[in-house]
Amino acid sequence: MKSFLIFPLILLFVSCKSVANFQIIENVKPNPKCKFSQFVVVEPDFYISTGANTLSGCIEKIDKTSAMMFFYFSRTISKISASVNLTTGESSKTQSFSGESATARGMIPLNTKTSLEIPTADKKGSFMYSILYTYKNNQPSIEIYDVTREESYAPRLAFQAISKNDLSKLKELFASGAVQKDTKIILYDGNDTSDLNLFQQALNVRANKEIFEYLLEKKVDFQYRDKLGFTALTYSVFFNDLELLKYIDSLKKWNLNETTNQGDTILHWAAANKNKPIVDYLLKRGISKDIKNNQGLTAYDIAKSKLSYEIMEILQ
Repeated sequence: MKSFLIFPLILLFVSCKSVANFQIIENVKPNPKCKFSQFVVVEPDFYISTGANTLSGCIEKIDKTSAMMFFYFSRTISKISASVNLTTGESSKTQSFSGESATARGMIPLNTKTSLEIPTADKKGSFMYSILYTYKNNQPSIEIYDVTREESYAPRLAFQAISKNDLSKLKELFASGAVQKDTKIILYDGNDTSDLNLFQQALNVRANKEIFEYLLEKKVDFQYRDKLGFTALTYSVFFNDLELLKYIDSLKKWNLNETTNQGDTILHWAAANKNKPIVDYLLKRGISKDIKNNQGLTAYDIAKSKLSYEIMEILQ
């Protein structure tokens, strides 16, 4: 996160009702004058301020299926230092200010509660917002809540349950209706954002098979393709996990020769990871050795660049 001075300009050009940590935007229309410039959202479509934390942004595009939104989060940090003069006994205090900021962009599906999570710079905590796009009286409406301090916020609890392999808690959240199959979090991580659904979270933390089976039972989407062109199959190879690969491979008839946005197949990734057991498995499954990525490299070329002679031999 970056250090900065905050000069917020608050000009709302939509009909809205708001309190400090909550805003309803009614009759939503993108505002062409809303833009991000020099750590400020000019003429923001929404603005929420809770203490030293603010979330503002623009509604870039909206239709009857989804809304594309830009978010700018900023946080002012105040530090007070105290000192005592050992000779005179006099004490003094100084106050300093610093800041953190983050930008994110995400697609908010209609009638689906989506969460935006922004970790603190030290990764010891995070800020979280709940976003809901609906139609009310045939007019688009967006609700934004600051749920950072709500320990019972269901999407956060669901992601935590998956991380802990807590199947009973996950079942409890589904049974109560607090989370659904399309629950997802837009996660800011460094300089990028990722849309994570519950199945992707299970992949990221390498959850146990019972968690995966339950998510499939609840019809959570496992056939997604993310903005990098990665699928669940890609991630299983990326994580160097042969057993996970076999499990994901068993869920459907995948196109093993499908490529990412960079033109890589999962064989390219297996070669890059120098993982001979995965290379052997993929070759037995019939994956092509001849596909070139966007740099014109085959899996053999990748293995050669890694000096992986065993893999080079079986890919010749």
